Amino acid sequence: MQLVPQIREDMPAEMLADMVEASGIARGSSSAQSEDCLTINVQVPTGTKAGDKLPVIAWIFGGGFVLGSSELIPGDTIVAHPVEMGQPVIYAAMNYRLGPFGFLGGKEVKEAGVGNLGLQDQREALRWIQKHISAFGGDPEKVTLWGPSAGTISSALHMLTNNGNTEGLFRGAIMSAGSPLPTGDIAELQPVPTDNLTAAAPALPNLFSYSGIATPWSPGADGKFLTAPPQHLVLAGQVADIPFITGDALDEGTIFATGSWNVTTEQEFHEYLFSGAPQTLLEPLFSLYPADPAAAGVLHS
Repeated sequence: MQLVPQIREDMPAEMLADMVEASGIARGSSSAQSEDCLTINVQVPTGTKAGDKLPVIAWIFGGGFVLGSSELIPGDTIVAHPVEMGQPVIYAAMNYRLGPFGFLGGKEVKEAGVGNLGLQDQREALRWIQKHISAFGGDPEKVTLWGPSAGTISSALHMLTNNGNTEGLFRGAIMSAGSPLPTGDIAELQPVPTDNLTAAAPALPNLFSYSGIATPWSPGADGKFLTAPPQHLVLAGQVADIPFITGDALDEGTIFATGSWNVTTEQEFHEYLFSGAPQTLLEPLFSLYPADPAAAGVLHS
């Protein structure tokens, strides 16, 4: 289940066109929207047969945990290029629940052990790959997680769950633009009826409408998949001991500033970034990052 993007009407036309092109919304899924969305798209090089034991890319799409589908990025290129290099791979793209159906918070949700259902969907997809990918010519012992944005965050969180035990579901990860997202406890969120969620969710902030980088639908500590906030698990060393590649995309932060083009004064900028934060905590930051970079101060302990 994904949300239909609510694009701000006051967005500059040129910016809107660039964002739509970059995001792939123009190539969006034509499938009917439904919570019954848990499918896996497997693509293999021509001529691949059972027993070939090819490495497997387990693809987790991005979209801020509110948008996306395995249909948005077919694996044609990802499969074709390795073939040209003489190192063929199999591409297995999973769907997972999004928005309130995948990342609902609340005390009751946490107590029932059904938080972060989107991540649990992904984990189940990895188990499916282990069980069935050999029939497609893949090697279940050579599975690598890969995805951009929310797919990257998801890959990182799979490295943190279960005390860092991968259960043999994957042997490495490629993280394209993202990291373990620092969040809090899902019990801090309040539950509401399903009908209310369905009606309200499209109007809540999303990639095309919100101000800042906060999203109401993101993974948090649920006591089961994530026993503590991700940043705490990292500090505790509960990270899978596997090789990984991580990186960022040029100007990737631009999309997260789309709600701020009307911020024209330094005070508005401070309020935009740090609304509600104590001024005493922020003064050192303002000293280090003033409107005039030449006036930057030095932070002393």
